[in-house]
Amino acid sequence: MVFARRVRALRRGLVLCRIDSRGASVGGMLLGELIDRTRSASLGALIARVLDGNPASIRLHRSHRFESIGR
Repeated sequence: MVFARRVRALRRGLVLCRIDSRGASVGGMLLGELIDRTRSASLGALIARVLDGNPASIRLHRSHRFESIGR
């Protein structure tokens, strides 16, 4: 599943959380910081590739206003 959230140019990044940090809001804090930095840098879009079978990541991205744009 692919999610996108509109902002402004395009760069690549990667956000990974250790498995033992699940449920501790670490992913949400990292994603929020990435969104803030992307906005501050006037970049155009954030695109997240979420593997099927990862409902927690899908919920996380949707909670940060990402929209599904394909598979």
